[in-house]
Amino acid sequence: MLLNVLLLFQDTNVELEGGVESLSLLDIVLKGGPLGIVIMAVLLVLSIVSLYVFIERYLTINRAAVV
Repeated sequence: MLLNVLLLFQDTNVELEGGVESLSLLDIVLKGGPLGIVIMAVLLVLSIVSLYVFIERYLTINRAAVV
């Protein structure tokens, strides 16, 4: 899984009218402008919150099952 995340940031060749341009995922996000960056930041925060809720619920259910 970590390898897949790292592969997202590697350069990708994009063929344009003037030739081939190399873009990474970070370049694409930054070219989205301020709104694109805000959307990505919101998605990142929501992903972290959802991971926290999942882990917290998992631990709570496991503790309740032991008792």
